[in-house]
Amino acid sequence: SKKDAHVSSSEELAALDLQLSGLISSASSSPSSLSTSLESALALEKKARLSADLAPTKRCALAILEMCFNAKDWSLLMEHVVLLSKRRAQLKQVVASMVQKVMNEYLQKTPNLETKIKLIECLNGVAAGKIFVEMERARLTLQLARIHEEQGKIKEAGEVLQEVAVETFGAMAKTEKIAFILEQVRLALDRQDYVRAQILSRKVSHRAFADADESKDAEGKKKLSSVVQPPAEGTPSLLELKGMYHKLMIRYYMHDDEYLEACRQYQSLYEDARKAVSKGDEANADTMETDADAETYLPYLQRVCWLVCLSTSGPMQKSLLEQTRTDKAVRDMLPAHHELLTAFGNAEVIGWPELDAKISKALEKEINVFGAKGSDVRERRVGHLKQRVTEHGILVIAKYYRRITLTRVGELLGLSASDAEKRICTMVNEGHIACKIDRVVGVVDFATAKGESPAAVLDSYAASVRDVVGLVERSSHQISREMQRHGLASKA
Repeated sequence: SKKDAHVSSSEELAALDLQLSGLISSASSSPSSLSTSLESALALEKKARLSADLAPTKRCALAILEMCFNAKDWSLLMEHVVLLSKRRAQLKQVVASMVQKVMNEYLQKTPNLETKIKLIECLNGVAAGKIFVEMERARLTLQLARIHEEQGKIKEAGEVLQEVAVETFGAMAKTEKIAFILEQVRLALDRQDYVRAQILSRKVSHRAFADADESKDAEGKKKLSSVVQPPAEGTPSLLELKGMYHKLMIRYYMHDDEYLEACRQYQSLYEDARKAVSKGDEANADTMETDADAETYLPYLQRVCWLVCLSTSGPMQKSLLEQTRTDKAVRDMLPAHHELLTAFGNAEVIGWPELDAKISKALEKEINVFGAKGSDVRERRVGHLKQRVTEHGILVIAKYYRRITLTRVGELLGLSASDAEKRICTMVNEGHIACKIDRVVGVVDFATAKGESPAAVLDSYAASVRDVVGLVERSSHQISREMQRHGLASKA
């Protein structure tokens, strides 16, 4: 108990260190004396542990592990790690010190991969369910997942890593948490588990990548400095993690052909790359932006151009389209992409053959968005681009025409009347336009498109009803006042 706890003096600790050094030397000198030295060290550890004396208990436990390591008996080392961690009244600090010692010093010196995996699993078993070694368990699990991945066992790597929920670890640095979660997302994408990838990606907020205001966070950082541990060696910076996050989300969104969301991710990558180049130019005031600098952000900008045109029409798509079209880099460096954006930005029907002639070379070179030449992905996404051209034409027709025949719509769009009707029906179902088609005479009536939507009409009805009810209530109040006044006057 804490009342019976004993704190060793410096003289007692020095004597213990001398005794343990003798036991370690004796164990190293001859294999036969190893068991005797271990028994003696375990007896010393028991005495210190039952006295609740931290310093000597820790020294004895680490000395026992060192004896096993010096003997290169890895099975004995794992056995004593488990034994010491499960002994009665064992101190938390001792368990933490043992796990850290083995993890930082012994793990990298294992003779083969099989032994290393066994040692990691042993340490994970000791650390399981113990909050005071949760960070060590997370780092060990990450190492184990990387070993499985190197062996080609992607499924096993993902399953091992997803068991750890680092977002609840208060002592882990923010950058290390984000890096761990992004690793979980990457492995989920690699094994094509897109549902889990989406769930995991939601654990990372966009605000996590925002630059912190030092003046506001200074006090908070001082309070947390004693709690939050520094990130593990090799942890990427926050800016690098932001780039990794956007690239992983692009993989997720492109799998489902969510072009607008993928476009927004590429837009963020483009802006970050542009800022990095601008900062470099400010640092070297004598140098101008070179072609090499432009190559760092132009690929992202090209993909933004393609994806914004592949996205279905909407307020956000139109805003992003106009923002990209007016970008100076697009006008000056990407003429074919500027032609594409201008065609979609103008209220004119686009002819696919004419547009294809202008953008065909740039389209062939774009692999990241459209896929490899001859692939099914490329065929599908080029088909989507043609579909967006048709939809843009229908929106333009709906803007300028009140009534038009299906035959004329087909002529303007370069389609047959039946195909034009299918596209119009699809756009009506998706809510992009409102119209009625008289199939008997083959006429499209866009008059309803220029009126109010059903929801807007219902809102106006509700507002009118509220106005009428308010007017009736005010009239009743005025009548009541008049009646009361006349009633009082007659009595007087």
